[in-house]
Amino acid sequence: MVRFLLRWTVRLLAAIGFVAVLMVAGGLGAAYWFSGLVRSDATMPDQVVLVADWRGGVPEKPSGFRSIAALGIGARPSLPEVLVALDRAKRDPRVAGVVARVDGTGFSATAAEELHTAIAALRDAGKLTAVYADSLGELDGGLVGTYLAAAFEHVQVQPVGSVAIVGLQSEQVFVRRLLDDYDVDFQVVQREAFKSALESVSRTAPSPESAATTRRLLEGLFDELVTGIARGRGLAVSEVEAAVAAGPLSAEAARERGLIDEVAHAARLRELVEDRVGEVGNFDLDRYVDVPLADTPAAEATIGFVHAVGPIFRGKSDDPFGDRQIAGDSVAAAIDAARRDDVDAVLLRVNSPGGSAVASETIAAAVRQARSAGIPVVVSMADVAASGGYWISMDASRIMASAMTLTGSIGVIAGKPALAGLLERLGVDVTIVRQGGSGTLTSLVEPWTAADLARVDAFVDVAYGQFLERVAAGRDLPVDTVRGLAGGRVWLGREAHANGLVDDLGGFVDAVAAATEAVGAPTGATVELVHYPDAPAPYLRFLRELGLVSHGLAEVRGLLRAAMAGTALRAEAPAWYVR
Repeated sequence: MVRFLLRWTVRLLAAIGFVAVLMVAGGLGAAYWFSGLVRSDATMPDQVVLVADWRGGVPEKPSGFRSIAALGIGARPSLPEVLVALDRAKRDPRVAGVVARVDGTGFSATAAEELHTAIAALRDAGKLTAVYADSLGELDGGLVGTYLAAAFEHVQVQPVGSVAIVGLQSEQVFVRRLLDDYDVDFQVVQREAFKSALESVSRTAPSPESAATTRRLLEGLFDELVTGIARGRGLAVSEVEAAVAAGPLSAEAARERGLIDEVAHAARLRELVEDRVGEVGNFDLDRYVDVPLADTPAAEATIGFVHAVGPIFRGKSDDPFGDRQIAGDSVAAAIDAARRDDVDAVLLRVNSPGGSAVASETIAAAVRQARSAGIPVVVSMADVAASGGYWISMDASRIMASAMTLTGSIGVIAGKPALAGLLERLGVDVTIVRQGGSGTLTSLVEPWTAADLARVDAFVDVAYGQFLERVAAGRDLPVDTVRGLAGGRVWLGREAHANGLVDDLGGFVDAVAAATEAVGAPTGATVELVHYPDAPAPYLRFLRELGLVSHGLAEVRGLLRAAMAGTALRAEAPAWYVR
């Protein structure tokens, strides 16, 4: 009954919001349709410099609806779309170069790595590559931004800016003592020692295993970033390390150390571009995403593209755009639809820290079914594909990860709070009525009994054993070998490649090439990427562009769920998370 009321309340709010938007934005809607017709046949001049504004980063999934970008309403293509466009620009004689503006923020290490690689390839192809920043971070946060900028041939920062090339750090907050102060118990059952997802509520400090993992990951990320900066700027690694030790640096100090080329305002960059390539026009890279190569040959293969971003949950997505979570049934249905359409291959882009083991297996089963039908499945791992994110990847024909992708975390953890002590202190009385056994398993008031803990322990054992066996089968490794790589251990992509958890190192463009190769098409063949599931209805995309669906209704859903949380938790079996 609760779910029924929640679902229909959200639908009613959506209908009210839609009517309101139609009343306010009728003229805007007409312009939207017109601009969609105009942009469907995008063209550009014979000679251009592509310009990109990457301040704040590039989203993993697309934001907005590009058909109304002409109206001044923001629209951002996804990182995979931008990477494909940059790869196409290498071969496009109309593109003289790429000029980007960054601010040193908004990028994960992996997103910066994929763009760094794409820009370096353009540079190697003889195209102009230049980047301008008013500041690469300020007091901190500039190491990843500096790494991205280092791929460009010319790096320029304005005079008052800085290059905040400082070290990496991890800050972990532990609330165990606070929970103790309020008599809140929190029980955790995990497999195995490195599965540390709930340590913030169960401990006052990291376990030795967690501390060792954090140290190893920071060292690995730091080495990748420093080495990339040194390679891009033609410096010794020791010189970059010395700059980090001295950071943050003023723009002039960064220039003296060779980290940037020029300290000047943006007007100077325009002069440099004209000196290098002449007076050619600018063309927005976000628009270039929709512009094909001149004389593009017919596609030789069709690749179904499924974008899986966020935590993994059971059931179907209640977000019309699927932007906020990976719903097991919805993603599996997308893979099944691609299989039924008889695509030549499936490309699954995964960016997920995990979630429900049950939902993860639902998706993994769809991957196995596609492969059984003779359709290769290639996985491209983005920032993180760990735990459940690895589960949905492990049965692919080929797994590709960036060097700084976080992956692995093959383990299982379950936990729940017990609020009886807190409620007693607050003067709240609770009456519990049960029918049948094991009622305390789902109670948020009472802790697990010894019998409950035994049941949970057995359940976690089974789930962990299944995880190990699935990985062993998918990766063609002995179970004992997988066990040595599992236990909740998290690996960087480069480490995962060395130990057999992924097949190759590379980004999204490399994954497209791998999918092309898997279907027998020649290297460099034109392929068609078909997105699954189909794009939502135009009116929904329009509402999202105005910020009235994904954000407003998601907040309403969140409030309603919070209000109904107690009932919902008691009505369902406990959540078994693979994180």
